Amino acid sequence: MYMEKSTAFSEFLTFMEDRRILTAEAAKRARNAYGSTDHPADTVLIELGLTRETDLAQHFSSFLNLPVMDRIPDEFETSLIRAVGLSFLEANHVLPLSLSEDRLTIGVADPFSRAAVDVLSYQFDREPELRIFPRSAIVDKIRLLRLTSLEAVESVSSDAAVDDIDTDDSSGCGISRVRRRSSVSFLR
Repeated sequence: MYMEKSTAFSEFLTFMEDRRILTAEAAKRARNAYGSTDHPADTVLIELGLTRETDLAQHFSSFLNLPVMDRIPDEFETSLIRAVGLSFLEANHVLPLSLSEDRLTIGVADPFSRAAVDVLSYQFDREPELRIFPRSAIVDKIRLLRLTSLEAVESVSSDAAVDDIDTDDSSGCGISRVRRRSSVSFLR
């Protein structure tokens, strides 16, 4: 898997060189950094100062012939988020957006990192259809979802007795669950 990922990134850098977006020296620096670290492709290029985040999303889009979006839609299927959990999405910088009969649309920042996409595809038993987003758009949306779910927990927990609050966080998501007579579920 690593070889495929590295080859795809190398081809992308060649694409960037051919279009005179990167110099040969800059592409070499990116290849070396990518090969010697476990950082995602987008992070490597941005941290090296070789491109801006929004420009990089456009370049990924052109190279892979995938749609790029500058912001995540306000309306998307939050049930997909609940099924996967915010912690997984936060750790992998992916965001499942919609589910159709045969496709799962997933927002990604690094289209070369397929592990999380493969997990989502397997979990929902659908072929993935990628949408490229700047990493900050995914991070901001996950942060907003986490904040929204925490506010929901706080508003319900203020009405619940102390004994009704389950502080066991075995899921690792950082959100306490509140047990009530009508079981309430939140984003996990």
